[in-house]
Amino acid sequence: MTSFAQMVAATFEVEPSRIVVVTGDTDRARGFGSFGSRSLIVGGSAIVVGAREALASCKAAAADYLEAAVEDIAYEAGRFRIVGTDRSVDLFDLAAERNEKAIASRHTGEITSGSWPNGAYVCEVEIDPETGAVSIASFTCVDDVGVVVNPMIVEGQVQGGVAQGIGQALMEQVIYERSSGQLLTASLQDYCMPRADDLPMIDCHTDERWPCLTNPLGSKGVGESGTVGATPAVASAVLDALRQVGISDIEMPITPHRIWQALQDRTV
Repeated sequence: MTSFAQMVAATFEVEPSRIVVVTGDTDRARGFGSFGSRSLIVGGSAIVVGAREALASCKAAAADYLEAAVEDIAYEAGRFRIVGTDRSVDLFDLAAERNEKAIASRHTGEITSGSWPNGAYVCEVEIDPETGAVSIASFTCVDDVGVVVNPMIVEGQVQGGVAQGIGQALMEQVIYERSSGQLLTASLQDYCMPRADDLPMIDCHTDERWPCLTNPLGSKGVGESGTVGATPAVASAVLDALRQVGISDIEMPITPHRIWQALQDRTV
């Protein structure tokens, strides 16, 4: 919601704190929610185009209020002004003057094609040959996500995805009892996930040189980038280290026990 408010605020040239984004209200919107990196691309595109149309509606309302032609109305930082005069009206005051206390504008956006982000992930690992324990010494990633609307949110999404990818590569595993089908890893007491001390400082970078051409924002999805890139990067780094002792294949999750067992099998 932060990015949505930020985009509307940029269009209307007002503080983001003055923007309220309403979600989950089926009386106001339709759709089936956010998933698969679609929030910004689909919802954000609708918001940007809708905000521009809403500003045009407000400009028409301001022209009527100020008794001037629409083409003679200029807008800047929340205020409409008749060009060449000192007559003006504040955006929010204009809305409050109307009977419904609002200037309504309805917009439906549709994206007919997806987006395809790209990236490069580099992972350095150290393996203890006595225990098979893996520690991640460094992790660097560069993502081509098109136009970045909010750098902090993008970095947070990538870092969270990398943490998930590291977990998939090294520790997360669902185990069922063979005889009964009973799930044995049913809680966090049995299912291992990465903690802060399992993760390195993740060095994130973005490349905005190639905007997406299938939406008005020029943005590409970022929600899955970390998970997609981190798992093979970690697994490849581990195999690259183990290749020195003749191990070229190992099943995920690459737990210390599996590494230790593979090392023992090579020495037998």
